[in-house]
Amino acid sequence: MNPTPNVDVRQTESVRLGQKYTLSAVFLHIAAYLVQWLNPNGEVFIISMVVAIIMILTIMAAIYGFLKMTRGLGYHIAKRIFLTFLLVSPFLSAIVLLLANQHAHELVLRLFLVSMLFLPCVSLIVLVLVNVHATTFLRGHGYKVGLLGAGPR
Repeated sequence: MNPTPNVDVRQTESVRLGQKYTLSAVFLHIAAYLVQWLNPNGEVFIISMVVAIIMILTIMAAIYGFLKMTRGLGYHIAKRIFLTFLLVSPFLSAIVLLLANQHAHELVLRLFLVSMLFLPCVSLIVLVLVNVHATTFLRGHGYKVGLLGAGPR
């Protein structure tokens, strides 16, 4: 399949690199869970610190890659910001759960916390849909897309 001649090379590279960063963030997230599994009760401080560092890198890679990928796909800025918010919403819901733990006896707060449990599902759906759009875009422009995204031509 020949690449479309009227497509900007920077746009295609933005999608390709954004997809690589986003998929790397997914694998970093899995690595953080595996490292945390070695230290389930947080007994070893250094392992907890490694997990925290991996999670910070995961959030940074996910946001950067997602914004780069959606910019290359031509998404409007408002849509990019909204989708990025949905992408990082599980991290925000975890913070809300930690902060609201003291007031968990209130019914309204309990209902709110239960509704926050669905945010990771929404985040995953957004990530998959945008990634499918990026994969279709890249394959349409002559790239071979694998598990870790598209490689250079």
